[in-house]
Amino acid sequence: ARITGAGVHIAHISSAKSIALIQEARRQGARITCETCPHYLMFSEEDYPDKGAMLKCAPPVRGMRNRDALWEELKCGHIDIISSDHSPSADKSVTDAVDRAWAGISGVQFTLPVLFSEGCCKRKMPPERIAEVLSLRPAELLGIDKSKGSIELGKDADLAVLNPEKQTIYDENQIKTKVKNSVYKDMCLQGTVERTFLRGAEAGGSKPRGRYICR
Repeated sequence: ARITGAGVHIAHISSAKSIALIQEARRQGARITCETCPHYLMFSEEDYPDKGAMLKCAPPVRGMRNRDALWEELKCGHIDIISSDHSPSADKSVTDAVDRAWAGISGVQFTLPVLFSEGCCKRKMPPERIAEVLSLRPAELLGIDKSKGSIELGKDADLAVLNPEKQTIYDENQIKTKVKNSVYKDMCLQGTVERTFLRGAEAGGSKPRGRYICR
């Protein structure tokens, strides 16, 4: 990357030690961005006895000190974006043999609640940082930030309305994906997404007749 000038994106970082290497490469002129996922911020290897095969993913979750270090790297801006790495399996259960279980976690629904509950409420991360890593920076990396990524005049009205006072216990009725087996099942997270809008039209409602923008 340093020689050619090509951009490089490092996906699914589970080890905080990776960030120091990425930072050094950036200082040497390499165009490198990186991401981590909500399960690496929520869980640690100490959770395996309770979560069993449901926690199996690739790369694996690591220790609590590593998880805390990932949060610090995220808060200070060294991690560019958060991706869900959504990878469910209908056949996976907590009692499966870990060595034979599917190596993936159903995470798309829990990305924002984990960042708010664990990041804002417990670790005092500014909510603006959540908007940056879930919306602004992804739009910039994809080259669509002229119409997406932030609430500004003329941009698409893509909005998530989160109630910061409401807690949600994620039983099967609250899990929205087809597969209800989840490492997050029966967990309680602070902050609940109550409404979602795509180009100004509420998700689950009537389809928008045109492109609605922020005004």
